[in-house]
Amino acid sequence: MSPALDIEVAASPCMWGVDFADAPENPPWQTFLDEAVEAGYPLIEAGPVGYLPEDPQRLARELSRRGLGMAGGFMFAWLWRPDRREEDLDVARRTAAVLGGAGGSHVIVVPALEPERTATAGDAELARRLAPRDLRRLVEGLEQVARLVRDEHGLGTLLHPHAGTFVEHGDEIEAVLAAVDPGLVGLCADLGHLAYAGLDPIATYRRYADRCAYIHLKDVDAAIRSRVIAEGIGFEEAVSQDVFCPLERGVTDFEELRDALIETHFSGRLTVEQDLDPTLRASAAANARANLAYLRSIGLVAPAN
Repeated sequence: MSPALDIEVAASPCMWGVDFADAPENPPWQTFLDEAVEAGYPLIEAGPVGYLPEDPQRLARELSRRGLGMAGGFMFAWLWRPDRREEDLDVARRTAAVLGGAGGSHVIVVPALEPERTATAGDAELARRLAPRDLRRLVEGLEQVARLVRDEHGLGTLLHPHAGTFVEHGDEIEAVLAAVDPGLVGLCADLGHLAYAGLDPIATYRRYADRCAYIHLKDVDAAIRSRVIAEGIGFEEAVSQDVFCPLERGVTDFEELRDALIETHFSGRLTVEQDLDPTLRASAAANARANLAYLRSIGLVAPAN
């Protein structure tokens, strides 16, 4: 019999095309919650603050009546820009308030998408790196966010490397993790974004397993990735062209991941993601069901009750 994990998995709103709270194409938050339940997920990830209700009592009621728990939530942040620091801290405060009131564990910080970098996403040679001064500012901003959410809400903070940002490639991930206080900031390993950057996602997880408290289960279509990079197609358009595919159809060996998680005694959070163009969300619920069924079939997440 294959080894198995006994970890519950969360559904992310990004499977329904929700990346920004105010996007007019977003489905109603009630639809996301209802379809996540119907697909069999016991937990959700909050998505961008402002998408789900921010009133703690209302959100708790909505989750409770559906039998859902909360894993964590992400925020974009302009960490390397002091002129946007107060904005970052305000978003962190709001995000942590929502998560803390609903039983979430971590605020996942994604460096904001930078147009210069979205245009070269996945191409380590073309991507401009941050200057040393700006890298120091990014680390300072990340630690400031982490102290706020810890001190005000008792939550952890995780760095999320992401295609089209200044923390995408292996040298950038290493530079930030080497500089940031490990007692304040851990890692959210997004397997799809690591693969988009040309990294081996499971080897990267193993490298930072002691810092990794959260994993986004996402996969990349190798042929589409190769084509969009060769043609200079930017990250947002690549998402529209389905570069992120159902989990069993991409480059990541999830059975190898399962084994790596068992070997490293992983006990953190898992969230299923498959970034979707919000204008093409008709397949969202079906994808969510299929992804969960696949993960259960290989013993990577807990079986259905």
